[in-house]
Amino acid sequence: MTDTALTGAAAASAEAGGDPADVSGLWLETFRAIADRAAHELRGALNGVALNVEVVRSRAARPAAGLDGIAPFAEAGAEQLGLVVERTEALLALARRPASPLDVRSALGHLVTLLAPGAVSAGGALSLADAGADDFTTSADPETARLVLASLVLAAASARRPVLCRITGGDAIIVRVEVAAGPLPIAEAHLRAAAGAGIGVENTTDATIVAFPANTR
Repeated sequence: MTDTALTGAAAASAEAGGDPADVSGLWLETFRAIADRAAHELRGALNGVALNVEVVRSRAARPAAGLDGIAPFAEAGAEQLGLVVERTEALLALARRPASPLDVRSALGHLVTLLAPGAVSAGGALSLADAGADDFTTSADPETARLVLASLVLAAASARRPVLCRITGGDAIIVRVEVAAGPLPIAEAHLRAAAGAGIGVENTTDATIVAFPANTR
């Protein structure tokens, strides 16, 4: 389906409306699932920081301590700390009420940052292609847009196969999640919420495509 066709599908969904959805309740449930998935990997990174700091501390306390014996552990600890900071910032960003208009690229990036490590641990992979510097804000309700994105990326992280997320701008913000496993399962309540917010969702044999109305203000 082309960008224009997807934009039309989103508009048709908006006109069709759909059953009212408790978006806030759905988001809390979805965010809990995200936090549960991210917690193990975040804890592992924190443990890595603590372990490397302890090695640096104990070796530095030796009278004949040399830089060569400390530097590798200091560098490893700094790398792990960077991961902790990045994932914590992503978690906090999702914990806050989303800005309006929602920057789809930013929200997608936070989700991939949190869920990609767990996808790898489960035998898959989750990555986000470079999107350039386009405007990726959407006029759709920000809470609903974020909910749909989160539902999509959670499903992608569970695929246990390589998954690539792509995003393009234009008349609509198109998020294409490519996975050989076939269509990604998205809860019916989330699909109804998407329809009510004018967000189009389409499944193909190798991807799930979501069209968010672009912010034109």
